[in-house]
Amino acid sequence: MKGFVITAPNEYAYQDFPDPVISDDEVLIKSRASGICHSDYELISGQYIIPFTYPVIPGHEWSGEVVDVGRNVTRFKAGDRVVGECVIGCGACPICQSGNFTNCPTSDHFGFTINGAHAEYLKAKPEWLHKLPDAVSYKQGALIEPFSVAYHAIVANGGTDASEVVAVLGGGPIGQAAVAAASGMGARVVLIEPLAHRQEIGKKLGATTVVDPTSADAVEVVKEMTGGFGADLVIESAGVDASLASAFNLPRNNGRISFVGINIGKVIPVELGKIQARGLQVKGMVGSPYVWERCIAFLAHSGKDISPIVTHEFKLDEVEDAFTLASKRSECIKVMVFND
Repeated sequence: MKGFVITAPNEYAYQDFPDPVISDDEVLIKSRASGICHSDYELISGQYIIPFTYPVIPGHEWSGEVVDVGRNVTRFKAGDRVVGECVIGCGACPICQSGNFTNCPTSDHFGFTINGAHAEYLKAKPEWLHKLPDAVSYKQGALIEPFSVAYHAIVANGGTDASEVVAVLGGGPIGQAAVAAASGMGARVVLIEPLAHRQEIGKKLGATTVVDPTSADAVEVVKEMTGGFGADLVIESAGVDASLASAFNLPRNNGRISFVGINIGKVIPVELGKIQARGLQVKGMVGSPYVWERCIAFLAHSGKDISPIVTHEFKLDEVEDAFTLASKRSECIKVMVFND
């Protein structure tokens, strides 16, 4: 088969690759849609949050069609439309047993330590997979992984509803998904994002207010909306220095902050005393444990169409061009590759 294969740091190509061979306990899937994530570039550069080896096919945001199943697989059959989870814990360690398997110290990451979906075909364990309802397209299906991260950042830190104001830092894919999820739950949402095209997508997905932090004081805007108190929940999804630091200034006393933007290895000056002085609840999150079925149902029944997050589409044999464009984050939000 053909696949986008990374063979060494900064060495990759769309090339022939051995067909995946499934065992009795695995599922063979034709990739239909796969999104390009910033983490894929960390893989290309040779640096990722857990160890991995080359060669590897990236692609952890995907949807596809089952074409074959192993003899022991009973939950899926050929023709089923599916998506798959990204982080796979060992299931036995204290971290997994606590329900936080995405922080398992020996976890595998699909598309990083296991070949992913930027290829014609992929294989997966049935326990990673979820069926897509007819109401959710392959395009939306390939957005469930980033959507689930945003959804988890909300529900795992107190949830939200129409009584609250949620501030989202960063209008990339996770930030846009957070806007869609929080507004779908009823909250008023403030998107803090400097790029105009990302602001416009945020409005489409339900942002009540958008703020360009380079020309307005986001903290003052949020306080004005909340009678001087601040946001009930802050979701930091940008992972850049200024955004990470400003997250501590946005919530009200006893407010919550969810950090999902990845920034590994950098030291950022922040006033940590605000956590105690203001009683903040701060959580750092990776992945989206135990929310995938809820996310799929949410997208199927809420009326939220998150497909505007996809700003550019390519065919699978154009995947190298897709990666070139997706690296220019000022020009796009989510670049997606389709295998028809």
